Amino acid sequence: MSGREVITLNVGGTGVNIGAKVTEQYIADHKIDKTGHTQETDKSFTTFFAEQGSGQLVPRALTVDLEPSVCEALQNSDLGNFFHPDWILSGKEDAGGNYARGHYSLGREMMASVGDKLQKIMDECDNCQGFVVNHSLGGGTGGGLTTQILERLAVDYRKKAKIGFAVRACDYNGFQKPNESYNEMLCLSQLCDLTEVQFLYDNYQVCNMCQKDGNVEQPSYVPVNELLAKAISGVTSAFHFQDASGASMNLGQLTTDLVPFPRLHFMSTGFARIGKPGSDLSGGSTRELCTTAVDLGGRMTGMRAFDPVEDKYMGVTLLSRGITGAELGTVGNWLKEQNKLTFVEWVPSGLKTHEIESPIAKMEGESVEAASKSVTMIGNNTGMNRVVTQSCKKYDVLYAQRAYVHHYVNEGMEEGEFSEARENLGFLEKDYLDVLSEQADDEDDDDEF
Repeated sequence: MSGREVITLNVGGTGVNIGAKVTEQYIADHKIDKTGHTQETDKSFTTFFAEQGSGQLVPRALTVDLEPSVCEALQNSDLGNFFHPDWILSGKEDAGGNYARGHYSLGREMMASVGDKLQKIMDECDNCQGFVVNHSLGGGTGGGLTTQILERLAVDYRKKAKIGFAVRACDYNGFQKPNESYNEMLCLSQLCDLTEVQFLYDNYQVCNMCQKDGNVEQPSYVPVNELLAKAISGVTSAFHFQDASGASMNLGQLTTDLVPFPRLHFMSTGFARIGKPGSDLSGGSTRELCTTAVDLGGRMTGMRAFDPVEDKYMGVTLLSRGITGAELGTVGNWLKEQNKLTFVEWVPSGLKTHEIESPIAKMEGESVEAASKSVTMIGNNTGMNRVVTQSCKKYDVLYAQRAYVHHYVNEGMEEGEFSEARENLGFLEKDYLDVLSEQADDEDDDDEF
C-alpha cells in the first residue's frame, strides 16, 4: 500500500474541527494507540499517516487557520499529540467572515509558509496521489484562503487529484449570516475549476440527522462533526482499505467513475446508519441500508430527497463497511430496477460498488455511533443544480442593494468579481439542466420512429 499517499489540508475553523474528527476516526479505524503506534502490518495506514523514524504515526495533514485559537485548542487537546507540530500553521488575525480577507489581504501573506510546509510534507511521500481539503464554503478563511491554496496547488501540483469536503454556510439552527451568502457564492464559483470532485454538506440537515437518528438532544457542532467524520471515512475508505479481491481505489478513479463533465463534479453523500452509542444497531439488511443511504443523499447536502423522475444520476458509487460478499452489487441492481436510482440514458452502467470487511470503528466518547454494517452512497445527481440556485438567490437579494460589498472591495477585491462569479454559477446551473434537456430531446427523437 506504500506509495499511495494522500495529503489532507484542514483550512479555517470548520476545516480544522472536521479534520480533527476525521483524523480521530482514522486513528480508530487503523487501531492506532495513544502513543501513535499500530499493530497493523498491511501498511494501509500510510495513505493518511506518515511514519516517523521512531515508528510513531502522524497524520499527513497540513492544518491552517488565519487566527491561532482553533489551532491552539487542537494542540492542547488529547488529539494534539498526534499532529506534527511543524504542520500546524496559524496567523495572528482572523478573516472576520470576509472571503476577500482570506483570499487576498491576509491569505496572500500566508501563502509562502503554506507552500513551504506542503513541499516538506510532499517530500516525505513516495508517490502522492493528491489532496483532500476540509473547509467551509461560507467562512472568510474556509472559503477565501482555501481557494487561494487550491490555486497554488493547481500550479505546483497540477497533475495531482484534488478532492474537497465542504460544509455549506449556516449554523446548526439553519441561520446564515449575510456575508456567508457572498462567501459561499464566491467559493463555489472557484471550486468549479479548482477541484476534480467536491462533496457538499449542510450543517443544519446533518444536525437534524444527529437529533433524529442519533437521539442527540441538544444541537452542537460536536455530533455534527462526528457524523461528517463517519461519512468522510466512508467516502475515503476505498483509498486506504482493500476490498475482498485485494483491490483499492485511487483519487483519480473517483473522478473517472463519477464525473462525465469536468464542471459537474459536485457530489452528494448518503450515510446509513447511525444511532445513539450503546443502542442496538445490528439489525437492518443491506437492502435497507442502501435504500436509506440513497434517500439521505439529497438531505445531507441541504435539499429534499432527490426525485427519481426529475433528478437523474450521472454516476453512483456504493461503499460498504462490515459487509462481505457480492451482496452490495445485487442490491445496487435492485435499486435501479425499483427506480430508486435513475440514471441519464447515456451512462452505460452508472453504478460502482466497493465492499470493505472492517466496519467503521467506534471513537471514544462519541455522541453518535455508526452501525457495524454501514453503507455510504456517493452520487453525482443533476438535482445538485438546486444547491447552486439556492446560493445564487441569496446572493441576488443582497447584491441588488450592493449591501456589504464595500467590505470586500476594501480588502483588495474588485467589485466585478461578484458579477463574474454569479455569471459562472449561472452557467453551472445551465450545465446541469442541459444534461436533462439533452436526454429529453433524445427521448423525443426515439418516439418519432
